[in-house]
Order: sequence, then C-alpha cells, then structure tokens
Amino acid sequence: MKTFQTTFLMAMLLMLCSCADKEQTRILDEVQSYISEAPEQALETLDSLSAAGDIRGREENARFALLYSMALDKNGIDSVDDSLINVAVKWYSRHGNADERMKSYYYYGRICQNAGNNEAAMESFVKAEQYVGKADDHVAAGLLYDAMSNIAMDIFDMEKVLEYCRKAEVHYKKAGDRKRYAYALLGLAVYFTVDGQYGELSSVLDSVRMSWDIIDTLIQNSYYQLRLGEFKETGQYKKLKAGLEEYITEFPREKINWMSVSEFYLTLGEKRLALEALKTYREINRNYMNEPSYYIHESNAYDSLGILDSALAAYKKYQNLTDSLDMVILEQDTKFLQERYAKDKMIAEAKYRMAIIILSSVMAFLILAYVIYTLHNRIKKRENEKRKVEEELSGFRRQYADLEREKAGLEKIIAGNPPVDRQSKKVLDDRLELLNRFFAAEITSNTSADHTVSHELSRLVEDRRNFMYATRMTFAAAHPKFIRMLEDKGLTEHEIEYCCLYAIGLSGKEIGIYVDKKRHYSESSTIRKKLGLGEHDTNLGLYLRKLLAKDN
Repeated sequence: MKTFQTTFLMAMLLMLCSCADKEQTRILDEVQSYISEAPEQALETLDSLSAAGDIRGREENARFALLYSMALDKNGIDSVDDSLINVAVKWYSRHGNADERMKSYYYYGRICQNAGNNEAAMESFVKAEQYVGKADDHVAAGLLYDAMSNIAMDIFDMEKVLEYCRKAEVHYKKAGDRKRYAYALLGLAVYFTVDGQYGELSSVLDSVRMSWDIIDTLIQNSYYQLRLGEFKETGQYKKLKAGLEEYITEFPREKINWMSVSEFYLTLGEKRLALEALKTYREINRNYMNEPSYYIHESNAYDSLGILDSALAAYKKYQNLTDSLDMVILEQDTKFLQERYAKDKMIAEAKYRMAIIILSSVMAFLILAYVIYTLHNRIKKRENEKRKVEEELSGFRRQYADLEREKAGLEKIIAGNPPVDRQSKKVLDDRLELLNRFFAAEITSNTSADHTVSHELSRLVEDRRNFMYATRMTFAAAHPKFIRMLEDKGLTEHEIEYCCLYAIGLSGKEIGIYVDKKRHYSESSTIRKKLGLGEHDTNLGLYLRKLLAKDN
C-alpha cells in the first residue's frame, strides 16, 4: 500500500512539473513573437515570470536570459551587467540554431558597447557574424551590422563603415522592414556626404524619399538637411531655395535646424534672413551661449553683411570656447584685425565725405570687400590650424599611452615570469631599456609634445616590428624544435612572431599593442585553427608556453 501511495505521489509531482514547464515554454514563445513590436510588454511579462520562481532547465534559462537581454536593449535600457547574457552565450555557444547563436553574441557585444569596451564588443560581433549566412532573422543581422558600423566610425575606418552600412541595408530590405531600411539608407547618405560622393548621395536620398509615409520626423528632418546640403555643394541654387522653403513649412518651428537654415540662406545671398534664422535659434535654444558652432555661424552672417566689428566679436566668442591652445596667437591676430579695421573705417569715412566723386565711392567698396574676404579666409585658416594641432596632440597621446602599457607589460614579465633562456630575456631587456631611456629623457625635457620627443616616440612605435622579428630569430636559435613545429603547422612568419610573444609571457591584451588592432580580432582565431584548437579549448598563451616547456 505504501509503495502504491509513493508511486502515485511521484507521478502526480512529475505531471505538475511537466505542466509548469509547458506553461513557461508557452509564455516564452509568446514573448518571442511580439518582443520587437511591444518591447515594454515583453519586459513586464519576463519580470513577472522571473518573480514567480526560478526558470527550470538550462535551455529555458538560456532562452529567458537571451529574451530578457533583448527586451532591455529594445526598451533603450543600456545595461552593462553581463551576468545574464553570459548564461545565454555559454549555452548557445554549443547548442541552438544559427539565429540564437548570432543573437547571443550580438547582445553580449551590445553590453560591452554600453560599458565603453569597443574592442570586446567588436570581438563578440565578429563571432555573431559567422552565423549570419545561416540565420533567418534579417532584422537582427541588420542591427548587428549597424552596431559594427558605429564602432568602425569610432576608429575612423571609413571603408568598414561603408561595408557594414551596405550589409545592414541589404538585410533590412530582405526583412521587408521599410523603416529600418530607410534608416540604414540615411547612414549611407551621411557617409557619401562626408566623402563628397554627391551622385551616390542623391540616389540614396531618392530611395529614402520613397519611404516617406512610414519614416518618423527625425529621419525626415535629417533627410531635408542632407538634401539641402547636396543642393548647396553642387550649386543647384534654385532647388536649394525651393527646398529650404519646403523644409521651413514642413516642420514645427522648434524642430527646424536654424543654424543650417542660416548657412543655406548665406549661400543664396539672403544675408538678413540668415541673421533672422540665428535669432530664431537663440529664442528656441537658451543655452546657445555655450555652443561654439552658433558663434561661427553668427560670425559668417555678420561677415557677409560687412558688419565687421560684430563678426569679429562672434569669432572671438567661438575661439574662447574652442581654442585654448592658440590663445596667444588669437590675441595677436585680433589686435592686427582691429588695427586694420580701424584704418579701413577711417578711409571709408573719408570716402563717404567725398560721395560726389564716383571713383572714390567705388574704391571704398573695393577696400571693404577686401577686408571681408581676408577676414573670411583668416577664420578658415584658424579652423584648419586648430584641427591640425588637435590631430597631432591626439596622435601623440595615443602613442605615448601605448608605449606606457608596453613598458608596464615587459616589466611585469621580467619581474614575475622571465623567459628561461638568456637570449629571449636579452631581447626583452633591450626593448625595456630602450623604453626606459625614452621615458627618462621625456620627463627631463619638461615638455609634452616637442618635435624631438614626438620624433623619438614615433620611432619607438615603428620599431615594434623589429622587436617582434628579433624575438622570432632568438627563438629560432634557442628553440629550433618549437619554431619548426609552428612552421609544420603552416603558420606564417608573422603568426610565428605572434606565438613567440605569447611564449615569452605577454597576454593577449599586451600583444594587441604590437599588432594592427583591426587584425587583432582574427589573428588568434586563425592561429588556433592551424594548431587544431577550438575557440574554447584552452588559453592560447598557456598552450604555447607548455609546448615550449616540452621543447626544453
């Protein structure tokens, strides 16, 4: 009797668990069906499911983790906690279909992006991309390529920006998602505007216009500004005038980009309207005093009207907000312009007193035009000089930081885990001594970017190739069996150098300093394949150091 009761209770328990499992699967199926159209409702449902009790089963836990990460992202919640998505990544790296695998890596990459770690984000996106060809969700593939294009834009790799934007466009078109397709086209339009490809720009904007009935006002507004910019740059002034009137009529006053409108009015010769547009901008944007772009537009507007004192005042405000590095030069230029303006003003007043003489009036006009033209050119020159200084300083700081990281990594290896053979250790010591001499000289020079230090820094960065070559040649002499084994596996000389850096104790992050970052994402993956290792088999550095130990 007891045996029967026990069996009956266990059967009832299994039946209840089975029903509960089916119910949670049904809820997850429903959430998946509407998560893109109703992300807020999806997040609420998933929160309720989580609050009701633990999700049962590893597969359902992974599915819940993926759907919850998707819901957060689609609701604009920029999570930086990867604990949940890691559950999905761990499961789908070995199970699931191509869509699930692609999405798990994509949403892991999005969390890395939110945390500001673009390198880890791109690495995850590259893993997601390998499943795109077999995946059915073209919208998800389009989102993946959108995210990759944003990272490419951050590192100014414009070829990749174009490539990823094109791929996003293709997948949105396949998905039949006209709104996202139009948005992808707008990204291409921005690229063609920056690159000056106005024929391509015009064609892309025509395609955006065909989706006018389904795109939102933000995309429509951007369309008008890009189209008007096209008319301006290609000299189509009649179309520019008509398009400008249409733009101002089409949108509410507070939604219009009045600074762009001012620039377009100047192109059309409507100087007073350009000033009126800036006045409207001031009324709508009370914080305009802190915007450098406003003052450069105001300076250009006053410049076109010949109101040179106001143009100069606006330009000074622009410079005060944007250019602290060239303040001394700015003050000298300002003094020069003021003196010249005072002189020209005296000449102009004398000419006006002799208004009955036509020739004198013409001369006054020509002198004033010359002042305007010179002031305009000087403003452009100052902008170019400022941009050049910023680029040089940015490059200097980036190279300096790279060398500091390289020096710290080498010091850590030599102190904690130096190579066994003397030749390898000598290569490390020589490189570290070279870096130490540079930093000692740079500190005593009491400057941050003089030409001597900048030249020496560039030489040290370029010398990394010789360091990698010397490391490989040292290993060829000290550990010939190790090198022959790598050659037999089909590794190239550069890949062998990469392996030697691992073998002397550098981490993957430290090795990234010595190789092109765009190649760094795929380099270790290629070496793993040639060595017969899977992505998750073992740490590549540990594996190579074990091989080296066997050779000894």
